[in-house]
Amino acid sequence: MKHRIGFTASLGIVLLGTGLCAAFSACGGGSAPPPRANAANDPNVPPWVDRVPDVKGKICALGSAEPTFFREDGKVYAAENARTQLASTLSLRVESVMIDIQSTNSGENYVDQQYVTQAQSFATDAVVQGAQVISYWYDETGTRGRQRATYALACLDTNSSVAELNNRLQQAYPQNEKTNQKIRERAKAAFDDLEKEEAKHAKNK
Repeated sequence: MKHRIGFTASLGIVLLGTGLCAAFSACGGGSAPPPRANAANDPNVPPWVDRVPDVKGKICALGSAEPTFFREDGKVYAAENARTQLASTLSLRVESVMIDIQSTNSGENYVDQQYVTQAQSFATDAVVQGAQVISYWYDETGTRGRQRATYALACLDTNSSVAELNNRLQQAYPQNEKTNQKIRERAKAAFDDLEKEEAKHAKNK
């Protein structure tokens, strides 16, 4: 299972712009508090709310939203937050790969800052296109936190995200074929490592 990818990453890419309201708590745009731990398993609470599932070949994240006037709006905001967390994680991994390549290459393989920024943007686009919301849960009674909060589980296929990243780089920088290939290979390895880290973390929970 995947550990919850916390929305801690410095990327902070809000994919669909949840900051539309001046007061998030009033319009439901804010992320709800993390689910409250409960010693006893509640059959009404989906297991993924407490522990994000381990899905082979995928990276998953939990998104949440404050209570909203319209219930469907809560699902929209929760899904956005889940996708944002996925985008944040992928972008940081790509940035790490790019920094590593920058430090070990020069000449024709040199990667400038614009290239790094573009690659991160492409990684984010991969999440927008590839992330799928697997399930929603509405906490009507506040079992896991705030009453009427909404939770969403989103997952992204790592192979698809790497392929999309490579396609975008090839289109934008066809002259850097060798560097694009190197980034694709290292990005795949980085995402595979992330999956293993999450699986290991999940077993220790």
